[in-house]
Amino acid sequence: MADLDRQRAADALDRIRMLQEKGEKEYGNYVSFVKALPAVILQNGLGQALAAELASSGTGNDTKNGHRYLFHDVNQWLGRNDAMAPFPDQYSKETGILDALLKGKEAVYLQAQHEALAYVAWLKKFAVALLIQPKGESS
Repeated sequence: MADLDRQRAADALDRIRMLQEKGEKEYGNYVSFVKALPAVILQNGLGQALAAELASSGTGNDTKNGHRYLFHDVNQWLGRNDAMAPFPDQYSKETGILDALLKGKEAVYLQAQHEALAYVAWLKKFAVALLIQPKGESS
């Protein structure tokens, strides 16, 4: 496993464990949302997919919290303080990644989209394995 892939996996596992500690009432339908996100990214692009997650996020304890957590998880990974990140140090602002995606070069956008898909793959694996899924859904 390459070093960057190992970092993705470790970060994703940390995020899912944090959600596990918060409990199902807090993370809502996160598992459903993370399972759907790769297709949404491929169909609409990373910027629109993240904007949709942010727009769908809820406040308080409701099933929409999963959208908020998923947006923040991807936002944090792409904007982490690391030279390998597509948008280093952009996580500090709520919509830093969206701003960077809109103002950046196409090559960086495509790099970010590729990185987001690779990261979300790990989130999805750990979420399916460790979080409670909505009734009627299976992996």
